[in-house]
Amino acid sequence: SGTPQAPAASPLPTPVVLGETNDADPDSVADAVAVALSVHDARTDTSSQAVWTRAQPLLTGDLATSAQAGGGAEVERPDGRWAMMQSHQAHDVVEKIDRHTDDPVPDTATRAQRQRAVSTRAYADDGWNGQIRTTRYWLTLTNTGGAWRVSAVRSAID
Repeated sequence: SGTPQAPAASPLPTPVVLGETNDADPDSVADAVAVALSVHDARTDTSSQAVWTRAQPLLTGDLATSAQAGGGAEVERPDGRWAMMQSHQAHDVVEKIDRHTDDPVPDTATRAQRQRAVSTRAYADDGWNGQIRTTRYWLTLTNTGGAWRVSAVRSAID
């Protein structure tokens, strides 16, 4: 028939539920920070940098302070993906998390290093969806008072 079909509802954005993060487990904290930094929601985020605000509770003081100083303000030239997400009011859904670490460094009582590769795809309620984007993270975690927090982040987009 020639009846137009309404677009199917897009999947819900992937949340980072801080209460479900095990602070005593560096892997749990690394997962939460990598997901928080990867998942954008153009319906609610004021900028592409809002991800840092969501990750802030899981960062050490210095890193959290620099994230807060940015205030979620937009960078001078956000990438085209963010502009496309804004135009469609899209949000990211995590498709895959790769926890493989090349040449792992043994943990100490106060320091751990983790690698994560988070693949996301943007979806919009108008039926649009973007291409899969994979961001690799190299995370340094520091144990402060029994709670693991990310103290350094390096990332690259595949």
